[in-house]
Amino acid sequence: MVIYLMRHGETDLNRGLRMQGSVDEPLNEKGRAQALAAGEKIRQRGLQFDHVITSPLDRARETAELATGMNRSQFEIDERVREMGYGPYEGKRILTLGWEVLSFLKAPYKKPAPEGIETIESLYGRVASFLEDTASRTDINSVLVVTHGIAMRNMIGYLKGLDCRDVWKQRFSIENCAVFRTQFDGDGFTHPEKI
Repeated sequence: MVIYLMRHGETDLNRGLRMQGSVDEPLNEKGRAQALAAGEKIRQRGLQFDHVITSPLDRARETAELATGMNRSQFEIDERVREMGYGPYEGKRILTLGWEVLSFLKAPYKKPAPEGIETIESLYGRVASFLEDTASRTDINSVLVVTHGIAMRNMIGYLKGLDCRDVWKQRFSIENCAVFRTQFDGDGFTHPEKI
């Protein structure tokens, strides 16, 4: 099975450096253009998907629609690929958050999650469960998964064999509409590669 992981396009909350989490923010015009460009890249490379799975959040579903040309009613929704939950901090400007929250966001492997924020163990566990369950399916050969930046970062970390704390020690960002590919051959996942 081939699994393609894709981050959603830009939203106004992304652009405004705000905590997005579970806020159901739509794509902005730049995000829509990013999704259409990603779809063109997918077509140019001849990539095809038997199945599309998205987060329940609108920005992921809209990205999948624009990139694939399919209707969102054709997508499978899976809660496990939603973004990290930030609880009472969702929608707030990152730079206005208190020291406790900022220090957690900078190095969550060193600090416990502030009250209301999803733990890194919870996030990692749910995306790992999703990847393992998806890889075990026999009804699909190639799947596009449209998700979110932090959730996708943890998926990539899991595919690389990192534990949940080591995911956060590696400094890399995943731009809007980035696509990564991995393959499951029955014994394990291949190292994820950006396409």
